[in-house]
Amino acid sequence: MMEPGVTCYMERVYPWIIGGLVLLLFVREVAWRLRMRRALRERAQQAVERSRSVLKGQIGEQLAPFLPGFPFHPGDVRFLGGIVDLVVFSGYHAGHIDEIVLVDVKSGGARLTPLQRQVEQAVADGKVRFATVRVE
Repeated sequence: MMEPGVTCYMERVYPWIIGGLVLLLFVREVAWRLRMRRALRERAQQAVERSRSVLKGQIGEQLAPFLPGFPFHPGDVRFLGGIVDLVVFSGYHAGHIDEIVLVDVKSGGARLTPLQRQVEQAVADGKVRFATVRVE
């Protein structure tokens, strides 16, 4: 037994150990929250960049017929969007159709998607047809 008024060594150390652990947990929590906040900010920035890229592509698709070097008459072009961006009815502006061309507009290093490659192959294989659908 201890004498009254004398404190045990451990009684003096325990509060420091507990305080240190609490401080350690607090610092760890703050660091984790900062990392999460930074990661969210980076993801948001990447989403904005992707969105800008998509918008630039969509604008480019719609403006392509009016840009220098576009190989078709702008009056022959109809915008579709989606898998194929444009359909060109070559000669339409002059009153006759010589050829129908499916066009996908790409910028930078963009490549055809697997679905677009399938469309390209279907056209190459002659698997294209015209259909009339009547609704009443």
